Amino acid sequence: MKPAHLIEEIEWQFAQGQSSHTAMTVAGYKHEQTLARWLRRHNRPDLAIRFEENN
Repeated sequence: MKPAHLIEEIEWQFAQGQSSHTAMTVAGYKHEQTLARWLRRHNRPDLAIRFEENN
């Protein structure tokens, strides 16, 4: 999945009230920290923090 599509999917999951774990799974990641790092590399610290808060 392209970065823009992945970010849109994560935003949509949160807009639907899904948990960070569900958003992470739908995005195809197994670890919240890995997804948080990926989001930070793609200039989305606002989304990354939601995955870091659970650790």
